[in-house]
Amino acid sequence: MTDVPKPLVADTHTIVWYLQNDPQLSAKAGEMLDAAVADGDPIFVSAATVVELNYLLSKGKISEADYRWYLLVMETAGEVVEVAPVDMGVARAVEMVPRDEVPDPIDRMIAATSVALGVPLVTRDRRLRSLETVETVW
Repeated sequence: MTDVPKPLVADTHTIVWYLQNDPQLSAKAGEMLDAAVADGDPIFVSAATVVELNYLLSKGKISEADYRWYLLVMETAGEVVEVAPVDMGVARAVEMVPRDEVPDPIDRMIAATSVALGVPLVTRDRRLRSLETVETVW
């Protein structure tokens, strides 16, 4: 097993793929998330992820049933999935995620959540993984 500290922040695709046991989730990412859960550490998701899930629903990218299920998991699985607020710490940490490198504001907030919490971000997103200011795993 790797030496990446726990807990972790999962970006939107990561948490969706993890919850759905989707093969698009890398083996390393799955192992890291499983290890966090096994150790009793939460998998953090940014409140911005909830906003993004709503956006995906409105675009027809996910079903209403899946959307409601993701919300239920996030609202009731406090020991496994914990929604981290977009608070002043996250707002300030957005400065560490350059807009010219990551133009999407949701992605910037998710990355800033990782920075603010001081834990790695689990993401497949190449733009986020290329940042020197955000520790990522995939």
